[in-house]
Amino acid sequence: SRKLRIELPGDVVVTYLFRAADANDPQWAVICSDDTVYLTVKHPDKQGLEELLDCAPTPFDGSERGLHVNSRLWDMLHHGDQHAVGMMEKQIRAALKDSPQREVVICGHGLGGALGILVAAALLNHDVKVSAVLGFGVPQVVVLDSHNELWRQLHDRTTLYINAFDPLPRAPWCFRPTDGPVATAQTYDTLGMLMFVDPHFPFAQEVPTRND
Repeated sequence: SRKLRIELPGDVVVTYLFRAADANDPQWAVICSDDTVYLTVKHPDKQGLEELLDCAPTPFDGSERGLHVNSRLWDMLHHGDQHAVGMMEKQIRAALKDSPQREVVICGHGLGGALGILVAAALLNHDVKVSAVLGFGVPQVVVLDSHNELWRQLHDRTTLYINAFDPLPRAPWCFRPTDGPVATAQTYDTLGMLMFVDPHFPFAQEVPTRND
């Protein structure tokens, strides 16, 4: 079948494209312009949504004080000798080597956005520059913990766009706070800035949460 090719602006170049040989692995690309390095992440083709989200959070560094994340998605990014996060970090460091003033933006949709958030956590933990994280319809993969320094760094850089009636960003429940009702936007806690997209409004609306 014929694949759609998108023409990029003149100063935008795909510097690295990873096509997964295994359909259970994520795919990703590094795209550079004069002032920005973009990392975009696509979810695996054959991994089931329920299987990946149906797991208890686990500390990403093995300590109880560490950031608690979705263990299956975290392991997906770190398995093998040439694991995905290591390859992504190498490519981003290379893109910043000669142009350190560039911003670094990580983005993805659905599980791809969820993986992007976890990649951002790994990069920040290695002192790699991350300017912004953009997610669209992303499930929750990081336990809310405003006392954790790495969580605060992620929170300050992340913006999540959510269709007002999309159930996926509300899942899974094990990442939701259990100390109160969940019926209002103020009790719908999330990592980062929460932006609702609704067909009844011509623009996205920022929705406050208990972390604002």
